[in-house]
Amino acid sequence: MTVAVVSSYTWGAETRCTSSAFKTECSEPDLEPHRQKSRHSIKLEGVTIKRELKAPVQELASEQHCVADIQISYMQMNEQIRVDATVDTDRCGPSSGEFDLSIRTYTETEQGSEPITRTVNEVWQRDNETPLELRKHYSMAGATRLGWVRVKTNPDVACLCRDTINLQ
Repeated sequence: MTVAVVSSYTWGAETRCTSSAFKTECSEPDLEPHRQKSRHSIKLEGVTIKRELKAPVQELASEQHCVADIQISYMQMNEQIRVDATVDTDRCGPSSGEFDLSIRTYTETEQGSEPITRTVNEVWQRDNETPLELRKHYSMAGATRLGWVRVKTNPDVACLCRDTINLQ
């Protein structure tokens, strides 16, 4: 991080400064006729902020449970919403589970945009260790624009290893 320091002095009147995101200019008022008005200019540099977040580790409820890594991409296609999902698990091949998609759309009214959020439950199943790729289309249900699509999971049903289920 770069920090700029300006030293200034005042003789009975305030030093005036104006600033923007990249530059600060300060000027001092004319206090005595024989003294010239002074002006200082400082160039500020951008600051990069990095934040590392650590989420608590989710403990599995039983041996048959696994952690599903669900990644999505989505787009509005006229009156349809296309959602592409990839499901992968951490420790088992044949597995199944479910997740919810929250879909936010907006309908235009005389008062402005009105948000509508709906939830759709999706069930998945895979027969080997290859990541599962899904593509689904959902109706805009009369809405005019898509806001977002988010994945919500319940750890109890998000991922179950089928090999372990068959052994028990």
